[in-house]
Amino acid sequence: MHREINPPDEIIRRLFFVFYLMVVVVFLVATLLGLVQQRYDYLLLAFAGGMVVIVIRRFGKRYLEFERLAASFPCGGEEDAPPPELCREVEQLLAEASSVAEDWQHRQVIRNRLIILLDQNPELWQWFRQEIAAVFPALAHWVGKGKAKK
Repeated sequence: MHREINPPDEIIRRLFFVFYLMVVVVFLVATLLGLVQQRYDYLLLAFAGGMVVIVIRRFGKRYLEFERLAASFPCGGEEDAPPPELCREVEQLLAEASSVAEDWQHRQVIRNRLIILLDQNPELWQWFRQEIAAVFPALAHWVGKGKAKK
């Protein structure tokens, strides 16, 4: 099944993390050059870079999940994926819903179970968006935030 590797909000988090890493590198290089060449302008740049690094790090840890991104950088990691048993259950529900296209009562039961899973685990929506939209087009308008319509 096709999976979206990085949804838009994750891309923004990763871009901020890359910016943070670039500022850290500039801070370290400026510090090294300032100390070796005894240039006060580089030391001043290093001091300003250090302040920016501290601010970005605090903001990133609090709001942008920098600790998780550091563990999974640059391509993502296993901790980004939903649990395998949950993925298997969603895949089974979608396969079962595809196979019983005529039995609308059984499809409704499957749809309700899928809605419950999506409400409890919104990250599933990002992993299975296209598959869910193919089997249950009415759920395609739900974006994973809040409750789905039953």
